[in-house]
Amino acid sequence: MTALDAKLLSQQADAAITAANLLDRLDLERLEISNRLEADPRKRATLGQFFTPASVARFMADMLCLPKPSKDLRILDAGGGSGVLTAAAVAALCGRDQCERPSAVHATVWEIDEQLTDDLVRTFEHCGAVCQEAGVCFKGELRQENFILAAADQLKGALFAPRDPRYHVAIMNPPYRKLRSDSAERARLRGAGIETSNLYSAFVWLALELLEDGGELVAITPRSFMNGSYFRPFREALSRKLAFRRVHVYDARDVAFAGDDVLQENVIFHGVRAGTRGKVKITTSLGPADTGLAERTIDPAELILPDDSQYVLHVVPDETDACIARRMRALPHSLMELGITVSTGRVVGFRAKERLRAEAGAGDVPLILSRHFTDGFVAWPKIADSKPNALAVTGPDDNLLLPRGWYVLVNRFSAKEEKRRVVAALYDPSRIDAQHVAFDNKVNVLHCENSGLAEDLAKGLAVFLNSTLVDAYFRQFSGHTQVNAGDLRALLFPERETLEHLGRRIGGAMPTQDQIDELVREEIPAMSEGADPVRVKRRVQAAEGILPDDQVLELTAGGQNVLVKEIVERFAPRFTPGGHVIYVGDAGKKHLLYDVDYLKRLGVEIDPHGKMPDVVIHYVERDWLILIEAVTSHGPVNALRHNQLKDLFEGSSAGLVFVTTFLDRAAMREYLPEIAWETEVWVADAPGHLIHFNGERFLGPYPQPGNQED
Repeated sequence: MTALDAKLLSQQADAAITAANLLDRLDLERLEISNRLEADPRKRATLGQFFTPASVARFMADMLCLPKPSKDLRILDAGGGSGVLTAAAVAALCGRDQCERPSAVHATVWEIDEQLTDDLVRTFEHCGAVCQEAGVCFKGELRQENFILAAADQLKGALFAPRDPRYHVAIMNPPYRKLRSDSAERARLRGAGIETSNLYSAFVWLALELLEDGGELVAITPRSFMNGSYFRPFREALSRKLAFRRVHVYDARDVAFAGDDVLQENVIFHGVRAGTRGKVKITTSLGPADTGLAERTIDPAELILPDDSQYVLHVVPDETDACIARRMRALPHSLMELGITVSTGRVVGFRAKERLRAEAGAGDVPLILSRHFTDGFVAWPKIADSKPNALAVTGPDDNLLLPRGWYVLVNRFSAKEEKRRVVAALYDPSRIDAQHVAFDNKVNVLHCENSGLAEDLAKGLAVFLNSTLVDAYFRQFSGHTQVNAGDLRALLFPERETLEHLGRRIGGAMPTQDQIDELVREEIPAMSEGADPVRVKRRVQAAEGILPDDQVLELTAGGQNVLVKEIVERFAPRFTPGGHVIYVGDAGKKHLLYDVDYLKRLGVEIDPHGKMPDVVIHYVERDWLILIEAVTSHGPVNALRHNQLKDLFEGSSAGLVFVTTFLDRAAMREYLPEIAWETEVWVADAPGHLIHFNGERFLGPYPQPGNQED
């Protein structure tokens, strides 16, 4: 815990705990707890511990309807950590009008980590104080036992299992870790009729079973359960027992739990056990600090298709996505109906380790990995490193090989920075002199009964799979970077003749992305009716930032632009009212807004080699030039950057003010030791506050050499 964290926590400790400040207090404590637990990362990984930020907890609690019950409101928080979700529910309840509050709240928190006991007791004390002020009785119960084992026994009615009443509310951020098939937890779950392979789905499934009919469930989990064979039983249970009310997706994979370095798309879903099925609200944002939510209300049949035996969840947050979904579902055939088989490559690296070769020798065959994908085709070999390029053959009946022919390959895994999920490449036999070929297990292979495809058909399939339409549709139900063979089997495709005609239109090079999308639109009738959703999708993917004078900027989606948007829309109006925004940098376009003439009038001419801050605002009323850095992947205004900016804006007639901004306090914690004195810090999830680093001025310029103030 940093000295600044400790000071802020000490200041809050002296203030009375209220429903309004409860979560802010606990968020500072969360940072201290995370810092403490980092000393034992192995234990943390084993328990799957990732603590919920206050902004996420508040968002989740606000989803709850929580009609006032005639008896005590019973809350279940399984894998509760420090109890922030329980506190969020308590704060939401106590912040309501008196007539809407329950008379009593009984919160049961399951947490197996004994290191968190004192933290949970303190959270209970805070909740009790807030409830007392609101005229609500509060009881906090801590269960330090394995939730899966205890809850599974309770469901089975084991002889010595506790006979607790059912809960009205389950609010949870369950642990995330795979469950071994031979573990005691898996055996106990099977005994209770639950079959699942991850802690988070087991926790949510058990919580759903422990709710009374009409009880509410809200949970934040990885999005990976929405498709794939591993989570099918879990999805089926949700489909049968939970009436979804809302599904919210955080599109950015590194934002919701940024302080814990979690790389995962997260989803929050809310529903009612055995409730009446009605409209479902679908929303999505890049992260907790992104207030520009995409929103759409759908019928439950659009979330889980009625005839889908896999119970895949489709998140369609806007009409453009809905148009894409309609067009994809209008296609006539699956791969199986086209006579095409898809399977993973047969070579598993660690199993064939002794047969792998960096260079092909006599009798070896090409081994194709995703690294051989180049501009839509396989480029083989790649000898730049020691990675394998070939496979030694065991004999004429080697079952890892396929005969020479045209194959379509789809990468199973994509890196976080890649723009596409579905990436297809063609294996062209004329480019590689080999009678057989082997494919790595990390690629999917489209073939025809273990032989190659017709050339035109292969080319048409590759073009179709590389279209923006397919990629956008795939993202509606896939929350991870893996593309499984089952996902490809679930897709629908055009007629075989259409694919072949599409394939005949390309030669020896894969078209550009724009050309691919235009070809698909021209060749496939279902893709060409009305406005082109692909072009609309590209346009709306830009995040809009509204300047104080109502000018709208289109920021490229992702990266630091989530924070830049917050600066433009929330920091600027609050701390520089009436200010003139001179410069806005964009992660994708570099200079989105750059008023060079305005800067010159202030006496500033920027060296073309100088690195601009992310946002520059002239606070006209005070004649201050506010230089703002948006810290996501790059550093803050440290001593070096402080001096660089002074030199870059040398000669400014306006006083210079230096501001470092973060999405949340967890992100700030990493950089606190670096932040320069005589600068300011602003955090997007607490937009009404500034942190001042020393000096006698608060959000004001300091005298610069040659620019002394009276």
